[in-house]
Amino acid sequence: MELIQAIAMFSTCVCFIMGTSRHDVAIREGFIVRHSIRHIFSALRILQPLIPLIPGMGSTENALASSFRYLFFLLEYADGPVSVFYEALRARALEVAVRMAPFEPLKMEANLHNINADFFEILYHYLVHDKILSYTCKHVDAWSNALGPVARQDKNIWKDWFAMERTIRSYVSLRSKEEMTKWPLSNDKGWFLKCCGGTTEGIKLRQCAGCQVVRTAQSNASVIPGIVTIG
Repeated sequence: MELIQAIAMFSTCVCFIMGTSRHDVAIREGFIVRHSIRHIFSALRILQPLIPLIPGMGSTENALASSFRYLFFLLEYADGPVSVFYEALRARALEVAVRMAPFEPLKMEANLHNINADFFEILYHYLVHDKILSYTCKHVDAWSNALGPVARQDKNIWKDWFAMERTIRSYVSLRSKEEMTKWPLSNDKGWFLKCCGGTTEGIKLRQCAGCQVVRTAQSNASVIPGIVTIG
């Protein structure tokens, strides 16, 4: 009973943080500065192994769903979404996302499978940022060993996980072959990969069938950066 109450209180706190953040920019950014994402997912990481001990799934479902909704909210509205996502990864958000699927009943109001799929999609698009790619490169082997067997238990998660791991490893391979070229930005934020059509001007991410991602990073303000198909 105490564990159920603790998880319910956790969910309430996350909802309060997100609710107040919606109504005031200063409060939203203040929570980010105080590492709200790190604290939330670190706590969720501790609570997650206790899930099988909890009778009923309602409180647990709410804890998982509210935490990821808060993360997605910040990725859309925060001033520095890349830093927010980086902190989430460091707080084991990916591990939480993969491990929550096997405990999910087939039908749940929060639909954790959709949340899981959204997280993988966001991770895929954020790989073009140096901070995110460097972190995933360092951890992909450990993730494969620890999370691969878990992901196999759910066909939807396994499909997303397999595609993500393959994408990360392809980027690692490109780096190891020195096909990455430094982009001379004054703020030292970005890099881009050589494209079969040469480099691109400007301000967006571009992708074509014959090349890997080309990054011209001048903005990280959106949750999913723009991708334009070029011939």
